Amino acid sequence: MNSETPILNYVPITGGGPPAGGVGTLPGFGVFIITQTGHGFVVENVLRLSGSNYILAKADNAADAEVVGMVSGVINANQFVLTTSGKVSGLSGFTPGTSYYLSASTAGALTATGPTASGTVSKPIFLADSATSGYFINWRGIMNPTPTTTLTLQELDIATDLRLLPIAGGGKLQARNVSTGLWYDVDQWTNP
Repeated sequence: MNSETPILNYVPITGGGPPAGGVGTLPGFGVFIITQTGHGFVVENVLRLSGSNYILAKADNAADAEVVGMVSGVINANQFVLTTSGKVSGLSGFTPGTSYYLSASTAGALTATGPTASGTVSKPIFLADSATSGYFINWRGIMNPTPTTTLTLQELDIATDLRLLPIAGGGKLQARNVSTGLWYDVDQWTNP
């Protein structure tokens, strides 16, 4: 069973200051101490929920990209600090002003280049304000679409009763009257 305790202006575990291992957490709402036996997470891991368990998120599909937060501190093997919104510090290797995305190739990781492959999710979630800190913001992810097939600009006969024809800047759909054999315009479009 997992449990969570919100941190409001830091709830000291022993003595003053942030929880042990929680040096990357700044006070405020959206920061929780999570108890999950043998979690195995490290600071900077991006997490999602699987039932009631926290697991590493990944942008390889819509379900795996449902991010809940970022690990901003590790207290011990059974407790970690989860930031669901706000400032996270005590990190390293970031470029100030850069947005970071959930990785589609490495579970729980961030990348400066959003995924673009078909079926992956482009989900920016972290904006660095220094090399060691930034803001976790759970922005909406966008599914990268499967490319559509492009028609060539030539007449395309479909059976004997419908056809697509190219016209300047677009195309048109025609239907044939089987009684007269004449073609009639049904629809017309312009290319974007």
